[in-house]
Amino acid sequence: MSKTSLHRLRHAAGDAAGLGLDALIGDDETSGAAEQASRGAAGAPAAKPARSRHLVHPKVALATAALHAAADGRLRRRLRRGGPLAIIVEVPGGDWVPPVREAVGALLPALAHDASRNRSGRKVPSDQTEEIAEALTLGPAFVVAVSAQDVPPILAAVVDIRIRLRVDGRVVRDAMRRCLRGRLPRAVPDDLIAGLSFHDILSCLRMGETPLRAMARLRRLGEPLAESQSLPALADAVVYGPARAWGLDLARDLADWRAGRIPFSAVDRGAVLYGPPGTGKTMFARILARTCGVPLVASSVGELFAVSSGDLGAVIRAARAVFDRAHAAAPCILFLDELDALPSRDRMSDRGRDWWTPVITDFLTQIDGAVGGREGLVVVAATNRIQDIEPALMRPGRLERAIEIPAPEPEGLAWVLRHHMGADIAAPDDAVLRLAQAARGATPADAMGWVRAARRRARREGRAPTFADIESEVSPSDPRSPADIRRAAIHEAGHAVAAVRLGLGTVRSISLVSFGFAVGSVAIERRPMSVLRRADIEADVVGLLAGRAAEIVLLGCPSAGAGGAAESDLGRATDALVRLHGTFGLGDTLAYRSDIEAAGAAVLDPALLRAVEADLQRLQEAAEALVRAHRATIEALADALVRHRVLGADEIARLVHGGGRRIRRGKRP
Repeated sequence: MSKTSLHRLRHAAGDAAGLGLDALIGDDETSGAAEQASRGAAGAPAAKPARSRHLVHPKVALATAALHAAADGRLRRRLRRGGPLAIIVEVPGGDWVPPVREAVGALLPALAHDASRNRSGRKVPSDQTEEIAEALTLGPAFVVAVSAQDVPPILAAVVDIRIRLRVDGRVVRDAMRRCLRGRLPRAVPDDLIAGLSFHDILSCLRMGETPLRAMARLRRLGEPLAESQSLPALADAVVYGPARAWGLDLARDLADWRAGRIPFSAVDRGAVLYGPPGTGKTMFARILARTCGVPLVASSVGELFAVSSGDLGAVIRAARAVFDRAHAAAPCILFLDELDALPSRDRMSDRGRDWWTPVITDFLTQIDGAVGGREGLVVVAATNRIQDIEPALMRPGRLERAIEIPAPEPEGLAWVLRHHMGADIAAPDDAVLRLAQAARGATPADAMGWVRAARRRARREGRAPTFADIESEVSPSDPRSPADIRRAAIHEAGHAVAAVRLGLGTVRSISLVSFGFAVGSVAIERRPMSVLRRADIEADVVGLLAGRAAEIVLLGCPSAGAGGAAESDLGRATDALVRLHGTFGLGDTLAYRSDIEAAGAAVLDPALLRAVEADLQRLQEAAEALVRAHRATIEALADALVRHRVLGADEIARLVHGGGRRIRRGKRP
């Protein structure tokens, strides 16, 4: 150790029991007197403080106020006694490290200047054991760190005092007392401060100005973060299914942790929400945060590039800043959207790997610090493509739980419509459900768009919005010819009757409303299966081909409606049979191909293509035989569908009940 470092350590040891420490963390009597002077008699309106009061720089005021709030009387007395002490000061975020170090001042030994403690990105010395050990022989040794991972192991092992800084309204009010002039507010709301970094708060404190102006700035800055808008209760949000159950469990666990009934290690601290775009993953995060009673710190991988210059170092610094904000707001939920924008290292080119590896490695380190470090911090990420996620993010101890948020069932979509309709657009429950059934496959984002468009139309026409406005957005007048509408009805009726007769599940609704790729739809609640047999897969394929078969039997020829895309009836039927032969080992060969290889093999492997085509032809004949056996039922169902455009489960059951012979699922068609 250098002579300069030893001199600084001795100087720190000599000051440890002196007045410098009192100036740092304050004294109960002096701070209490100052507070009394600023407030006047107990319960009286706040009074203007004396003009002679010495003001300090806002940076010093904020850091000192946080330290003073964290150090109770017992801790102050122990510090005043002096002697060798290993002290760790845990701060809310990386931008708190320099000002807190300055506030601690001469009590900080040289070891506290490591880059790891201020997240600057500089290299961390590999061995500080000797320096720390010698510092502790001379007097108190401080380290200021964001989380336990930033503390040198030797200091963490022998720590005597751990001070954890928490930032709330009380701390900010005390900082105002130290650096501003004028009447103090009675209180600074905690939710106004939640999620704000050190520099966010500092930007609102102008030395010598009034607290009134500082509060106005805080409100402008903090209200967007604290805004809850009109969010539904998670307990009522049936649209979220398993995610809802997990969120309610998390809220209970966080409440138990706050009450001291369980340690934070018993709380789920990381999860990934996945599903198609527009299914409400971001809204779920907002609802979850409100249900848990904690602030939400939201960002996305795309934002890391948008708020930085885009070069390697800037992206890493932007990512660290997001995690620092979450550390500052804890307890909180950190929501990271577009997680798949961080590419999997397994699929990178060599050139891409050189650039992305440092970003991903540092991101993993930040995840470790958030999930395994600071108590009260829960990380929830979201992606549209769970298969593209970097595998290391999903390992145990990180974002280990994957929760699907799929496109909602009609009941869930009806709930979303109800939420956005509010109290001013009335409609019977069965009417809302029927509309949701007509829009099968729609997302919560679609539902929000329909209601907004309906309100906009009514506003432009100078009237109140009605449910009919929403219906016209979801189900506008059908531009198709009567012949095309009837063909579509026969096609969907064929699917529905086949699903009932093959025992594929319960048909919940049939719709002729065009939505996205589909010009109609059948909603089937599938029967759960733990084991797939060849007969099960082939029955599903017959169900997929039954719409095309109904067109052939009842109209004399098929249309192109059964094909044209991977999501079409023919696309899904082909995919199922390719997997049957190429992946599941249920055909004439046992060689395994991955899903990607199997899809390509259908084109490149002539033998596999012949086997799949033979099965498709055979199962198409089975579908046509089924349609002929239940022709009258299909026609009756199609007629009702043309009249009403949407049929619910009860209407379908009445029309289909008793018609035809059910094919047993254990028997190949």
